[in-house]
Amino acid sequence: MDFSQMQEGYPDGEENLVFRYNREERLKKAPQIVQDYYNGKALQPTKGLIRVLFATRGNRLMFLCMCFVFAITWFTGFVNKNNSATINGVKVAINAYSFEEDVYASVKFNDNKKDEVLHAVTVEFSAYENTGSVCDTKELTDSYIGKELFVRTKFRDYDIQKVEALITVGQESKKLSTVVEKR
Repeated sequence: MDFSQMQEGYPDGEENLVFRYNREERLKKAPQIVQDYYNGKALQPTKGLIRVLFATRGNRLMFLCMCFVFAITWFTGFVNKNNSATINGVKVAINAYSFEEDVYASVKFNDNKKDEVLHAVTVEFSAYENTGSVCDTKELTDSYIGKELFVRTKFRDYDIQKVEALITVGQESKKLSTVVEKR
């Protein structure tokens, strides 16, 4: 039996539905925005990173806020840098990092070709736990004669978060601190 010639989909005694589609007629009755879209006159999306950032008022405001937050972050990071200083004409920096079971702390005294006088250097390291209490201290002494000098020590890592150093060069002293880097 050949079913291809059989017509279905309507009740007996009624006529078959005829579907007539005319695109031009449909577009004439469509809203203006739909007509513009099909004619290619609709608003095109903004292309390009810079154009998108400044395309609308909201985007401009968001970009301005991002720049403002970036500037504040950069400024506070630059100003609150308390891991380096100049003591008695000598540039000093502190660094600490954790490796395996130990925390290594080091104070670097930079070259100072102008000042080749012998200075007594005392560095008192203090290691702070995550609770804020001091868990270990060490005091080291050395001599500085204008050439680069490193004063280093090692602590057993008991969740040490911060290392402070009270550095005395001659008669002047300053306290520097640094957060322990995890490696």
